[in-house]
Amino acid sequence: MVRKIRAKLVLQLRTEGFSGRAISASQGMSRKSVRAVFEAADAAGIGWDDVAELRARTLSDAAEQMLERTRRAAQIPSPAIS
Repeated sequence: MVRKIRAKLVLQLRTEGFSGRAISASQGMSRKSVRAVFEAADAAGIGWDDVAELRARTLSDAAEQMLERTRRAAQIPSPAIS
């Protein structure tokens, strides 16, 4: 799962022109995680301008909504909560 603060940073770096590979290498994240942020943000139509001013809790909620929309669009079931 994408971490809320990391997702915000990934969107910021993307806006600054960094590639997914460069973000992955510089932040110690997997390329798959960076790609997941890109895909979720694109699916939800959200970019850096939309999240720049959000606080961590609000961003967490927004990230969960983005992931849920992505799951629905791809017809991926939500993970079971134990």
